[in-house]
Amino acid sequence: MRMFLAVVRTLVLAALFHSIVSAAFAQTRYVVANDDAAFPFPNGVSFFSEAASGLLTFQQQVNTGGYGINGGYFGESRLAVANDGQESCVFSSQASSGNIVGVIVSSFTVGGVAFGSTTDTGLSNGIGLLAAGGYLYASFTDPNTIGTFKIQTGCNLMFINDTAVGGLNGGVINAMAANGTILVASFTDGSIQSFNISNGTPSSNGDEQISTATRRTNGATYPNQIQITQDGHFAIFGDTSTVTVVEVSDISLGRL
Repeated sequence: MRMFLAVVRTLVLAALFHSIVSAAFAQTRYVVANDDAAFPFPNGVSFFSEAASGLLTFQQQVNTGGYGINGGYFGESRLAVANDGQESCVFSSQASSGNIVGVIVSSFTVGGVAFGSTTDTGLSNGIGLLAAGGYLYASFTDPNTIGTFKIQTGCNLMFINDTAVGGLNGGVINAMAANGTILVASFTDGSIQSFNISNGTPSSNGDEQISTATRRTNGATYPNQIQITQDGHFAIFGDTSTVTVVEVSDISLGRL
């Protein structure tokens, strides 16, 4: 079974994929897993408390009432963490059920379940999630769309609309990352692209391109996971494992 992890701390909440930001005022800090269990096994979100030594202790699994697919693209995160103004929330996608569940961290309970449009599903390769600026963005791999949801109280989501996306050679959306008003996405054909999210819904910056590594290796590798530096200056792409490549793009001007 594949798990998709995020790190959560109460009071202050952040997605901390490869590094942990210390906070002396924080209470319990959790590592959280989207268990991505496929039918007939019930899916859930598992919470592990983290001690000062780094030791993890299982706390609870929240049954989310749906099913995952036990697989999909490695680049996409199946979890997003945010604060709805009152509660710390963990949002978890369930690709087989085609929905997104909001879990209230303080009570380990489901706050709300949201769907995109009738075609927004992720049976083929999952549903990636990204929280930024009071919105949740979901990459639906079946229709190749980015769904925009407004985060509401009680860890609920309100679906706004879909943005159709796709690689230059027909690639499917893979990973997403955001900083400020820019959202960067990668696609499975080696394309990369950025969007402006200042108004909530992603709007293309007109910079879609085939990555350098994809061109130089004739498609043997392509951008997969994405991280954006804290100052928002660079987008860093970790490529697929066929060739060890790290690509860096300057996004200081608001585009790739």
